[in-house]
Amino acid sequence: MNDRIRTRIFSAVAEALGCFFLYVGTFVLLLVPRFPEESYLAWHRILYGVAPTVLSIALLTLAGWLWNRSGGAASLNTSVQRAFLVAIGLVALFWVGLIMVAHLQGRIP
Repeated sequence: MNDRIRTRIFSAVAEALGCFFLYVGTFVLLLVPRFPEESYLAWHRILYGVAPTVLSIALLTLAGWLWNRSGGAASLNTSVQRAFLVAIGLVALFWVGLIMVAHLQGRIP
């Protein structure tokens, strides 16, 4: 394999990991307080919610930079922007899919 293909594979892996950590971060930040009395700014929320979100930002930036470095026609700014837009779109579609499944199973009205 030449370096161009290897760099694009690493970029795709970084994008996939960035999507995963963005999903985990949004899940913990949006859904972890299970009880009305539970504090929103608890240490576990910051650790398990913000840390994956920050890690996803770093991985998505890395994915855009690697894709640009592999010989993409777009500028670095455009490559990083596309990486973030793809990740946000995929995570949003995943959330919509989870909501639809929960609705079809009768867990939410």
